[in-house]
Amino acid sequence: MRRPLSQDRPTLYRHETIELSEKRIKLRVVLLILAVAAAAVSFAYGINALFSTKPGVREITALTGEMNSGDDFTFYYHLGAGETSATEEQKAVRSLYTQAVTDAFQLFSADLAADGRRNLWYLNRHPNQEVAVDPALYEALALLEDSGARYHYLGPMAELYFSLSQSASDQEAAQFDPRRSQAVADFYREAVRYTGDPRHIRLELLGENTVCLRVSEAYLAFAEENGIGRLVDLSWMKNAFAADYIAGELTAAGYTRGMLISRDGFVRGLGDAEGIEYALTFTHREENTVSNLATVRFSGAVSMVFLRDYPVDNAVAGNYYIYEDGAIRSPFLDPADGLDRASIPELAAYAEDLDCAEVALRIAPIYIADTFDGEALASLAREGVYAYYQAGGELCSTEGQ
Repeated sequence: MRRPLSQDRPTLYRHETIELSEKRIKLRVVLLILAVAAAAVSFAYGINALFSTKPGVREITALTGEMNSGDDFTFYYHLGAGETSATEEQKAVRSLYTQAVTDAFQLFSADLAADGRRNLWYLNRHPNQEVAVDPALYEALALLEDSGARYHYLGPMAELYFSLSQSASDQEAAQFDPRRSQAVADFYREAVRYTGDPRHIRLELLGENTVCLRVSEAYLAFAEENGIGRLVDLSWMKNAFAADYIAGELTAAGYTRGMLISRDGFVRGLGDAEGIEYALTFTHREENTVSNLATVRFSGAVSMVFLRDYPVDNAVAGNYYIYEDGAIRSPFLDPADGLDRASIPELAAYAEDLDCAEVALRIAPIYIADTFDGEALASLAREGVYAYYQAGGELCSTEGQ
């Protein structure tokens, strides 16, 4: 049986509050996202409660129907602050949000076909062909290529890791774990010869939203022999791109008084949040104990990324596997060898002028590494990316560096 990290012991470190910037702090309304979600919704008493929505911060959920990314996100919005009534605004926002989470799910999925949509699944099945894709997917692929990263080419390892993370026992998990199975380790060593080499796989961006997934004949033969379906896969980055897409759709329509948070740590403050402050908990893992170390408060337009090598609750536990001996497997795979690794247990970063995916790609090489490079992290402050991490029992920040 998979065991959650113990949270029964007392907090190991003091709890403090960090303000990202004084200009963002507006103390009229405080929304504690991770602690008091249930308190965010209230309705008028009486018959009006059946037909109307009171103004204020409300959780907006996606309508049921097509498969979508709604289960991966929590979305809060300040209704009734403009000229439109809270009731009408809720209907409009919910409709747009539902469409956005549906589109995001279809666009960035590498394992599901989408009718009438040339998504990642479609691209993977049409190597060496020019494919016209949705502009949002094209922009995502362009960002990945411009970054020089090769995380998205680890599809073969991501497939095995997904099976590992869904295992019901240590014995089952070990069958997919390159650290516990020699056969899987051998497969990884062979696969990385292809995934790490642009001569074997690369994305060619042709303009006008047209892309070609160039794959060598040798790699295609290897993929067919080993039943590999995912050559390109966003893996742990998928919800970063989804958050950016959903936020873009909402703000383009003028809905900017809210916050979007994914269960795996990608956050978008949409912008115009007069009188609203958000608070997110910074956790820290010390061996097998997870503690709440600090509260990070912010408001306005901001992109935040929380990377953790451990699950913080049951909702995200399916992305990890914890062995009976306490060993944890996380989804952060290193392009060098395909193995999961993290230089520190957790790292949080934010920026005002970048999207979540941009922030994630800047901190990923520092986080997905054998050793933590504090100087490299501090240098990101010059690009407007500020970070928080724990060191020596203290919460450290790169703000002001």
